[in-house]
Amino acid sequence: MKNNVVNKVLLFTVMIICSICLTNCASHPKKYFFYCNQQNPNIINTHIPKVLFDMGYEIKNDDATPNSFTATKRIISRNFSKGIEIEYVQMRINFMYDTTQSFLTQQYVKEFKGKKKISVLNDEQLKKFEPDANLFLEKMLFYCNPEFKGR
Repeated sequence: MKNNVVNKVLLFTVMIICSICLTNCASHPKKYFFYCNQQNPNIINTHIPKVLFDMGYEIKNDDATPNSFTATKRIISRNFSKGIEIEYVQMRINFMYDTTQSFLTQQYVKEFKGKKKISVLNDEQLKKFEPDANLFLEKMLFYCNPEFKGR
């Protein structure tokens, strides 16, 4: 009986260690950091959607996370007899006004019948879509400058 309890505790401990290792080893999207903490949030909320639209992205304000945007760029749509499959790249931009760094991440999304599969960009996709992140960061040098007050 005592041996059985020890085996269960040992198995439970091994399972916890494995889940921690898997969580830490899972791939995470690359983060791109920029400074925007001295800019007025109203300026960002007014001008950034147009910047992203001009880059070919559809924009949504992320209501769950304040001061953030979700921008999507459709890669391909396929119509199958069982439903429509859509693939797109998504940039999530988080503006931090109370800390020193804002950031953006990019991810690949494949949607079929309303179910989304989100993954980190592979090397080929990163090569193709990382210039979008770099262009956005370059534009943030202008829009996040506290001297910029709008046009």
